[in-house]
Amino acid sequence: MTAETKIKALLAFVSLAAFLFGIFQFLHSQAISAREPYLTKKLEWCEEAVEKAAQIAMSPTPDNEDVTRFWQMYWGVMNLIERESIKDAMVAFGEELLVQTEASSTSKGGNSVTGLTGLARELAEACRDELALEWSSSWSD
Repeated sequence: MTAETKIKALLAFVSLAAFLFGIFQFLHSQAISAREPYLTKKLEWCEEAVEKAAQIAMSPTPDNEDVTRFWQMYWGVMNLIERESIKDAMVAFGEELLVQTEASSTSKGGNSVTGLTGLARELAEACRDELALEWSSSWSD
């Protein structure tokens, strides 16, 4: 095999590799574009769930609208988008919220924020980590 033949073969190989890489990039870009509406809604709902959990956790007497919206999201839209980590964080926060609500209704004192703040943070971290897998790894730790 002559040097000229080797160069032609190498150029053909590089051209083929560049063509295949271009196809891969195009298909990857199309896949992300197709998922963008879902990912955007997921981001919005995660932000709202985290915001409501934080508002509830930081208030000695949570606003009924915040609590109601948290439960609406818990039983509704979050089930559409959550994977295991967000689901676990939502359940943990919801269970503690029930405990706090029960405790405040049986005593004269207001809601204790002990436990809820940490669980609100865990929910935020679960959302961040899950969204990082789907959007950008730069979001994760």
